[in-house]
Amino acid sequence: MNNRRLRQKRNVVFLIACFLGICSLMVMAEGENSGEKEVVTHPSFVDVIVVEGEAIAETATVQLVTAKQIEEKGCKTVAEALELVPGTHVRMGGKEEAYIRIRGFRQRETALLVDGIPISSPYDGQLDLSSLPVESIDRIEVVKGASSVLYGANAMGGVVNIITKKSDGSNRFALQSLYGTGETADLGASVQGSLGNVRYLMVGSYFDRDSTRLSSDYGSFPNQQGGARENSDKRAWSGKVSLGWDMGIEGKAALSFSHIGQEKGLPHHESDSKAKFRRFTDWKEGILDFVFQDRIGALSYKSKVYYQYFENVLDSYDDRTYTTQDGKNAFTDTLDDYAFGGDVFFRLSVREKHLLKLALRFRQDTHRQQGDVGEPWGKYRMNMISLPLEGEWTPTPSFTLIYGASLDIMSFRSLEEPGGESNSASSFNPQVSGLLRLSETLAFRASASRKTRFPSLRELFSTTSGNPDLDTMKSNIFELGFDYRSLTGFSVSLVGFYNGVKDLIDRVDKDDPYRNVDRAVFKGVETSLDWQFLKNAGLSAAYTLLQAEDRTTATREYIQYRPKHKVDLRLRFQLPKRFIIGLYAGYVSSQVYYDGSDRLTLAPYTVVDFNVSKQLGENWRLFFRVNNLFDVDYYESEGYPREGRTVSAGIRFGTM
Repeated sequence: MNNRRLRQKRNVVFLIACFLGICSLMVMAEGENSGEKEVVTHPSFVDVIVVEGEAIAETATVQLVTAKQIEEKGCKTVAEALELVPGTHVRMGGKEEAYIRIRGFRQRETALLVDGIPISSPYDGQLDLSSLPVESIDRIEVVKGASSVLYGANAMGGVVNIITKKSDGSNRFALQSLYGTGETADLGASVQGSLGNVRYLMVGSYFDRDSTRLSSDYGSFPNQQGGARENSDKRAWSGKVSLGWDMGIEGKAALSFSHIGQEKGLPHHESDSKAKFRRFTDWKEGILDFVFQDRIGALSYKSKVYYQYFENVLDSYDDRTYTTQDGKNAFTDTLDDYAFGGDVFFRLSVREKHLLKLALRFRQDTHRQQGDVGEPWGKYRMNMISLPLEGEWTPTPSFTLIYGASLDIMSFRSLEEPGGESNSASSFNPQVSGLLRLSETLAFRASASRKTRFPSLRELFSTTSGNPDLDTMKSNIFELGFDYRSLTGFSVSLVGFYNGVKDLIDRVDKDDPYRNVDRAVFKGVETSLDWQFLKNAGLSAAYTLLQAEDRTTATREYIQYRPKHKVDLRLRFQLPKRFIIGLYAGYVSSQVYYDGSDRLTLAPYTVVDFNVSKQLGENWRLFFRVNNLFDVDYYESEGYPREGRTVSAGIRFGTM
């Protein structure tokens, strides 16, 4: 323990020394070219549900991750990119699948979108964020608090909208390669241009990793020794093609198709005597969508239709050789899901002071699953309809009132046999918020809303933990905050939030059935700061305090895997000769979890990442990255250690 504390002190001293040294270089470089400025794009009505500039985007807490930030940090997946968002917690679960938590809410309570289209699994209501590559991403918008009612149900935790790149018709391309720890290879390519009046963009990527490496401080356990993490190999490939064209003066249309495929191992529990030896021998997800938008006078409208497929094969083996499937715990589980849906959105400007928005949203999820070869298939279906209406009234330039409500309807049924289990539910969800602009730099905001999350098909029908009698989860969400943005590169935000949850859907242990927690509360404070303290240097810092309590009993048990404190720090320096250095640090406090009736705790941890890049001419960039710089041994889920220090280097060439 003393040695570990000594190493932590040395790490802090090392960081301070680096910081002072780099600042000295920055002062000397003040007279040089300030370097490249990031070009921030502004997505159109085609890509988003809430258009930038609408007041509803100012009354909620909205944070962005841009393509440039993703590239500079060296993120390979959406999970890694979302670690750049202050106040969010990306947690790697037991299946080596990454999910985001926002203010205590899990990913099932968060709307996960790509260009405004839901992409969560039809069965589980969530999607492994580490399976989503970043090559086609233009920016990621994360909305917390009172998100627009236009998002519909299942957005009580917030919204993550991944906005993809669109071709502007110019002929450009990019190639990138990376090699790193664990025999990791990552290749990416993209090209855009136009054929006549049709703009096109094609993006592809390939990822191959033999294993992840554990920290040198990792001990020895019955199912895992130090060094390489067993069964942590992964191969993934993805592609996206999008076409866009103009129709008339205001009309735009777009057609896109994306596909992700992968094979990977699922690292087993380090000490459980009943450790599971499993692999995804096939995993694929894809979306085909078409969108059209136009304007008639003061009325803008947009329609979307889409089809999503999600398929995988999970093989369970007898032992760690992963060769035989003869024992009682061996199986081949096959999942074949699909969803289709459509949305219609309308925006009407009434004079200059009023904006009305109306939508009709529909989605149908179908789940088919075979527990093992030769067993019968289970089949279940869920339909969801949302009818939201929202208005923005700006009587004076300094004040805006946003009001709205959504009627959300869900029905589900088992298709295994005629007259199978079925049910339906509906919820009326009102919302009101206000924005007071005291000056060009200072604004106050307040909001109150009611949000609904319907049970997923997994929570209803899973053979091990399903409960078809689950009630709809409801939350009353309150937020109060202020934002200060100076004209000289300094901004600060302070937000207090209170989420009173009724019928929280949860389970104590992974083998327990899902249940409704009568009453739970997620409350806390978020604060963030952005400061351009030198001409070529910037600092971003954020702190989140969260209380997550089960209020069903008088003891107010703390809800598991919700860290009470989280600190994020990001430093960016642009040095002479077109060098860019980035330091990223994150602190996560201890986390409660339960083993039966025993309350246990995961240790707190601090992880620091470092990267440096060098621009060569106009089209070449070299980069070098170290994740988990101090090789910290830490856990995000009990029994599943995270990666130790990883090193990678690569090159990018192109005009995009």
